[in-house]
Amino acid sequence: MQLQNKIYSALLIFGLTLTTQAGEKASEARLDEVAQKGAQIMPFNLEQTVHVFSKKEDGGLQQVVVKNY
Repeated sequence: MQLQNKIYSALLIFGLTLTTQAGEKASEARLDEVAQKGAQIMPFNLEQTVHVFSKKEDGGLQQVVVKNY
């Protein structure tokens, strides 16, 4: 259960980071930093997934979809 809470926290932070910077174009250095941190805490390959964030009345929803090559 502790790992699950850690994963949810990481996803929340990751989502908030992307949401707050949505109006700005991210630099290559920032994209590299997010990818590096994400690889350390997320239980899936970031390069093989797409993340979709949706606002909801009670918060938000993040969907992680596997890319189909």
